Amino acid sequence: MMSSPKLSVEIVTFNHAEFIAKTLDSVLMQRASFEYEIVIGDDCSTDGTAQILKDYQRRCPDRVRPFFRERNVGAGRNSVDNLMRCRGEYIAWLDGDDYWTDPEKIQLQADYLDRHATCALVHHRVDYLSWPGEEIVGEYPPPLYRVEQPDPRALAMVNYIQACSVMYRREWQPPLGEEFPELKLGDWPLCVLLNQRG
Repeated sequence: MMSSPKLSVEIVTFNHAEFIAKTLDSVLMQRASFEYEIVIGDDCSTDGTAQILKDYQRRCPDRVRPFFRERNVGAGRNSVDNLMRCRGEYIAWLDGDDYWTDPEKIQLQADYLDRHATCALVHHRVDYLSWPGEEIVGEYPPPLYRVEQPDPRALAMVNYIQACSVMYRREWQPPLGEEFPELKLGDWPLCVLLNQRG
């Protein structure tokens, strides 16, 4: 097991048996010049998700690090606990029912953060897909918000950063107090706080 990966891909999942293999395959297909780990918090799934995760851990023991809960604690608590397990210099988010399509995604984002020491986080445009069928039904963020340096006030008013597109500096992650897991949306406030750093 690698001790200090450059990147931690943080995945939270609950009853995503229909999707989780595609999620993990989209991470494992990444072509990167650095080491990365996949840290997965399973919130006591009951649909076979845990067995799929164990299979991936067996096949990729140096990269896939699943954690299994004995009882369901909810998305917020699961995510915060999972973030605390991440060891990478950078953290990228991905939910258990999302996936990446570009095999260069993490390399491009890590390269940008490496070159821009004052940048706290990066994100990109995403496609919304119908299910089943996977037809593109929209994209986000709107062109208005596709700027290199977002205004923190605008981001505080409009949640235009999609979690599955984010990579950020772990050392700049603010403390996540006891109230944080109770938030209905955790990614948006965390992006706002990170954006205030740079």
